[in-house]
Amino acid sequence: MTTRTQNAKTQLPARIEALLLEKLAALFAAAGHLDAETLHQMRVATRRLRVGLRFFAMLYPANELKQVQRQLRRLTGVLGEVRTVDVNIHLLRKAARRLPAATGAVQRKLVAGWLADRHQHLTAVRELRQTLATSHFQARIRQLILKPRALDDKRVLKEATATLNDLRRELRRRYRKYHRQASAAAFHKFRLAAKRYRYALEISAAVFATAAAPRIRAVETLQDRTGACHDLEVLLDTLKTDKGLAGARDGVLTFFREEYAAQFNRFEEFLRDERSWTKKVKLALPHE
Repeated sequence: MTTRTQNAKTQLPARIEALLLEKLAALFAAAGHLDAETLHQMRVATRRLRVGLRFFAMLYPANELKQVQRQLRRLTGVLGEVRTVDVNIHLLRKAARRLPAATGAVQRKLVAGWLADRHQHLTAVRELRQTLATSHFQARIRQLILKPRALDDKRVLKEATATLNDLRRELRRRYRKYHRQASAAAFHKFRLAAKRYRYALEISAAVFATAAAPRIRAVETLQDRTGACHDLEVLLDTLKTDKGLAGARDGVLTFFREEYAAQFNRFEEFLRDERSWTKKVKLALPHE
């Protein structure tokens, strides 16, 4: 066996390790001031790392992986509380000039209340980060990644392909259920399935040989469309449940209901016109 062939056959473990370590570093890169963009990137990193560890679950002890995934989900949830407030504030400030002038006082009151909520949620983030630091959580994940089982490349390819196909089938199933029910719950699950499948496609493109770029672009657009609708949906729910602004908030509610309708139409148009996100993607080993 030539040196070139030997190097090629060690490509896959090295690629998997590099990818997962990159996601881990992105999660713990933030230090000091936790602004909206930093928190958003941290939350995205938790999701990408979770999908990556699921994608290559065959390489790691099931019990240890389960515990790590549970803590990562917890971190995703805590970061999500802050993210919701940040998105609400961003949407309101972005629309400020187009909102009725009479709603100015309402806008200021809303933002002030949300900033107070953000402070509380941010405290929870800092406390959880401190807990994870004390328990050496980052080092624990790093050690997990650096000590995978020694599996044949073809076995890894087979199981990764099965996981990718499972995520694709889940996305299609959630789409069909949403199409039948058209409920908020079905839409939410469809959106999350699209997000997981997108991350899995990106992992596939980084580790394996695959022509996944067109599918990634399609699923990314799908995620953008569903995400825009979800953000406005959450904002509307927040506005409707704020009883202290009854009556005065009507102008703001009307505006964002129209914004939601416009975004939802874009989402529906995408579903009618673009279906490449439903097609299969074939994976191959990088050295083949």
